[in-house]
Amino acid sequence: MDKNNCSLHCVNVEKVYDWLIVPLQFTTCIEIPKIKKRVTDEICGNFAIASTEQTCPLWESTLPSPSAGTVSLSLASGSLNDLEVLINGRTIETGNKEQFTQTFSTLNSLALINTNPLVTVRGTYCLTLHYFLSRNLIEDLRNCQEGNCYLSNECGRPISIKVLDCKEIGERKNTEIILPNGQQTILQKVNLCKEGCVGLTYDKGRQLCVFPFNKMEQLLLCAPEGTTLQCEVTDFCCRISSIKNLNNCWRLEISIEICQNIKVTADTTLGIQARECSPRGLLSTGNCLSANP
Repeated sequence: MDKNNCSLHCVNVEKVYDWLIVPLQFTTCIEIPKIKKRVTDEICGNFAIASTEQTCPLWESTLPSPSAGTVSLSLASGSLNDLEVLINGRTIETGNKEQFTQTFSTLNSLALINTNPLVTVRGTYCLTLHYFLSRNLIEDLRNCQEGNCYLSNECGRPISIKVLDCKEIGERKNTEIILPNGQQTILQKVNLCKEGCVGLTYDKGRQLCVFPFNKMEQLLLCAPEGTTLQCEVTDFCCRISSIKNLNNCWRLEISIEICQNIKVTADTTLGIQARECSPRGLLSTGNCLSANP
């Protein structure tokens, strides 16, 4: 280019002050209620109790959770006056007849004591129990892979990573640092926030849990006043890292990994030496107009 024919021209361009790929890893905990199934059982048996002044246990619950139920006694010999009936270790009033039925909101044990030294009390007992059993989902939860944990909206529908909210919050603060070459410079502390939701399917896809996350991080960037920060999420994955079995729920620790492209830019004007040009003309090969007769 002939510099003598050039003149100064101004060009508006985007200047990059800082640009980096930043991985973000963090964990969050959620609690999933255990799925319970209502169960009804009936337990019946016979008893013959002589007067020994000792407690004769007929039934004791081995369930992990309390049960409710109905106790029925029917005597073939003797009467209820001859018995001391203990429900959950406490004596209850039964009357003086040959039959007894009562419902209890909590039922853990049934025992009898013969208080009449002259008779052996014989009869039958029946318990109708109502309780809940937790379905064992632990194996299904342990087998959850990335396909069961995903970025979602508030309704649990999968969404693109481009929708994940990544924004700058607060004010930038100048910080003086020493570079590896020993020189001092001023960078800015910038606070970024990632907000979104994670969907988790379990129980062979029949159950869905959606939970929000909000993660703050602070980065040291070259971002002076007047620059614009662009944050783009380029990858997202999550997985179950640990499971704890509690009384009424599963506590899950979810590991989340986000890859983000962060760029700090500003518009600037450059002066360059150039000359104006015009479009060139068409080139002819000499035979493009020839035609066959």
